[in-house]
Order: sequence, then C-alpha cells, then structure tokens
Amino acid sequence: MTRSRKRPLGCLAWAVAVAVLAVLAFRAFVGDVYRVESGSMEPTLHAGEYVFVRHGLPRPLRRFDVLALRGPEDDRSVVKRLVGLPGESVGLRGGDLVVDGRRLGPAEARPRPVVLFDSRAQPLEDAFLHGSSRADPWTALADGAWRLDALEVAEDTDAGLMCAREPVLDAYLDARGARAPGVHPVADVGFEGDVRWLSGAGRLRVRLGAGWDTFQLVLRPRDEGGLDASITGRGEREDVVLAERGVDVDAAAWHRLGFRLLDGRAVATLDGAPLLDAALPDPRGVDPTSHARSPGGRCCFGGEGLVAEWRDVVLLRDLHWPADGALGAGAVLDLGPDEVFVLGDHAPGSRDGRAWGPVGLERVLGRAEAVVWPPARIRRLRGTAPSGE
Repeated sequence: MTRSRKRPLGCLAWAVAVAVLAVLAFRAFVGDVYRVESGSMEPTLHAGEYVFVRHGLPRPLRRFDVLALRGPEDDRSVVKRLVGLPGESVGLRGGDLVVDGRRLGPAEARPRPVVLFDSRAQPLEDAFLHGSSRADPWTALADGAWRLDALEVAEDTDAGLMCAREPVLDAYLDARGARAPGVHPVADVGFEGDVRWLSGAGRLRVRLGAGWDTFQLVLRPRDEGGLDASITGRGEREDVVLAERGVDVDAAAWHRLGFRLLDGRAVATLDGAPLLDAALPDPRGVDPTSHARSPGGRCCFGGEGLVAEWRDVVLLRDLHWPADGALGAGAVLDLGPDEVFVLGDHAPGSRDGRAWGPVGLERVLGRAEAVVWPPARIRRLRGTAPSGE
C-alpha cells in the first residue's frame, strides 16, 4: 500500500515540475503576461487588464503596433503605441502625426477610430438632436431605425438633418461602455450609418464641421439608376465640389455609409469600400481649437426632398495627440537608426514620447498580442485597420 501511494505522489510531483519548467521556459523564450496599470492606452487597453506580450524585437517593425517596453524613467514595463520608426523625422501637428514632414496618406494603415457613440447600444436621440422646425420630418421606428420624410424640406435649410449634441473631444467609451469625458477638441471626426432610399429625387447628406469650415458627402439619384456621390467644401459664397463619381448600386437597399475627416483629407466609404477621397483645401479645416465655431455642429446627417431610413449610427474620432513635452511648439524629433517614438492612445492620461523623446530599441520588450484577462474582455490586439475604416 505504501509503494502504491508513493507512485501517484511521485507522478504528481513530476507533473508539477514539468508544468513549472514549461511555464518558465515559455516566459523566458516566448512571452509573458503584463498588467495594464494606467489608462494611458484607453480605449485600446483598459486599466487592470492583462496582456500577453511576445518577447523580442518585432521584425519587421510596423507603425502603430502596440509594444511593451521598459520605461525610460524608472525601468517599469509600460505599454505604448509605436508611431515613429528608426531613421524617421516625427512631429505632431493639430493632433495628427507628421512623419518626414507630412501627414499620413489616405492609403496608409492607421489605428482604428475611437467610437464616441453607437446607436446599437444607446438611443440615437441621446447623442443627436432633430426637429429644428415645427414639422419634424424624423420618426423613430420599432426596429430601431429612423424614417426621414423630407419630401417638403428645401435644400437651403437644415430641417432634414440630425446633428450631434456635443463638441467632439478626446473622449472614449470605457470598459463598461460608458462615455469617459474628454479634454482636448479633436478635428478628425467621423460618421458611419446604414441608409436606404425609399422615394423622392432629393439628396442624402452627411456633414462634418471643422472650425469655420464644413465638408459634406452628398448622394443624389441618377436618371439611369444608381447614385451620384460628391464631397463638397464650404467656400466663401457656395459649396465647392472637391471630388465626385457615380456608383451603380440599388439605392433602395440598405448600404453602410462612412464619412471621415482624416489627417487633412475627407474620406468617404460605401459598404466598407473606398468611395471618394479629397484633400481639404483650407488649413482651417483641420484646426481643432475652433470646434465650438463649427456652423451647424460637428456631425450631421439626413437629407432633403426624399424619404429615407437611417439606422446603426456611429460617431467616431481619430486618435489625437497634442504637442506637449519634447514635441511642444511644433518641435520635430529625428530618430536614430536604433530609436523609435511611442505614444499613448489617451493623450491626457499618458506620459510617453512627448516627455521622453526617442526610445532605444534595447528597451523594447516585445509586441502586445492579446488581452488575456479578465475573461469577458479577451481579445486580439490589432495595431492598424484598413485604410478609411
């Protein structure tokens, strides 16, 4: 009996030893788990989450990957976003990243936009106002969509628009889905929503404001079928067409429409595919400090001379990095061959490269691959999204 008892105990001890050795070997050669201690990467990472970091310098280095590194000030591990690669010149302008003297182009990969509001989780009227006239053309439907009956609304009015209630700041949705307040006004605002055209020969439009300027995505029905799409910018006396094209689609079917101001450009998508792209002609159009003066609000959608339905409306913003610390007052940093530049996604709560300057590659612990705890928030981390998303 004694021998038979010792054998299972010995097997158990070996099993435990092998498991411990496997864990130690995994941590030494593959990766480790790190706890997120602050809100500097909100909403990409929430404080208290645990992330798996694959050890070693990522090859190749990719802009906007999420990295773990030893902080330059106290050697504690921190998680930040890689924005500047070795040998580049980096700076910040109007909250945007500037690499080698220019903002990122429309085809370059970039971080996913930050969601400020999603009508699939909250009532649309919580974030958007409508009914500026006595004859309100908007009606809420039982399935969560909103019908716009704007056949009698003239094009020279905004009576057929819903507009965002609040200015766009660097706010975000926290781990519970509640909106965390922002501090800095953000120029790069975006809209997504499903829409279908029911009747009428008028126009659908999404309007985004930046400072004194407004930019619109306009859709009109074509005589031969499909839609004519255009992006317009407000000139001194009238809207100026910045880009236009025709699209062969069934306007009566549901379509996902997207429109964003992004690093000095206006970008439109239809059903996830590029639709139109135009450079903003006036530098005032990317001035975030004048957000309160945006005529008619930062984001509006609707139309005139038609009946249409809208649903699943999302209000977005780009990541926004004010020029503080080492990058204050328009300073530019020239990175060496073994240096990178990192920033936190939540600029007001992040101490990062703006204070540290460049970070040596020897301080990089590895790439953050996934959130592994708590179970309800397990997810893979993706550094970038397809262009325009």
